[in-house]
Amino acid sequence: MAIPREHFAELLTQVPLGEERSFDHCECPAGMDTRRRLRIRNTDRAYLIYCFNCGGHSVVPHGTRSYIRTIKELLADQKELETKGLGDTVMPGGLVSDPRHWPVKAQAWVGQYITTTEAIDNEITYSHDWQRVILPVYEDGKLIFWQARAVHPGQSPKYISVKGVPKPMAWKHSSNKKWQGCIVIVEDILSAIKVSRVVDSVALLGTSPDIDCLSERLKEYNYVGIVLDPDAAGTTKSIELHKRLSLVCRGKVIRWLGHTKQPKEMDNAELEAIPRGL
Repeated sequence: MAIPREHFAELLTQVPLGEERSFDHCECPAGMDTRRRLRIRNTDRAYLIYCFNCGGHSVVPHGTRSYIRTIKELLADQKELETKGLGDTVMPGGLVSDPRHWPVKAQAWVGQYITTTEAIDNEITYSHDWQRVILPVYEDGKLIFWQARAVHPGQSPKYISVKGVPKPMAWKHSSNKKWQGCIVIVEDILSAIKVSRVVDSVALLGTSPDIDCLSERLKEYNYVGIVLDPDAAGTTKSIELHKRLSLVCRGKVIRWLGHTKQPKEMDNAELEAIPRGL
């Protein structure tokens, strides 16, 4: 859906070349936006406009450049980056790192599962531009993926992920040496952070992992526990994952550890019990 030019025409001069800004989309067809969800980026070829409230977009070429020519060039640039693998994952704008400065609902959602220190150590942030908590995934110190989790009423969908990037797994190493050689498989990042208080963990970021990739990374472990969410989908996927890993991870102890709670909801005593079940 194209955004009418009159919705943003007066805002273009407020965005310097090479930068981007967020504005309220007061005439948004999805309802008046007062959370600065209209994003305008000023590139060397054009202004790129996108609304995170309604999904509308627009392109305004610079100077005498034609619209069609500009679109083709932008698409060609994107294709070249994807082909060469040169595109870096970039975090959303308007980030606030210190959880104490987040909106109350964002603090409450994260705080019910992990501590402020754990949030900071894992570089969890809040984006004022997106009005969501940002859950990043790093590998060898490099950002490779992120999820933006809804925390305010009426937001949908629950999770938004960075586009154009294959969904990885999030590996969390525990400083607790008591359970070396053990690892626990969970669904989400906060569960992985919580479990890593006790034992190494990996978040699948869903329930359908790349088994070959997962089994390769599990080679350094002797005991593998599966603790996906206790809903119907999680239970079904746990049984399936147990069967598949048992076939490809010969010589390892693979156990599905059924629970009535999501790992991120467990207290420390319940977390301690997980590796003992292996």
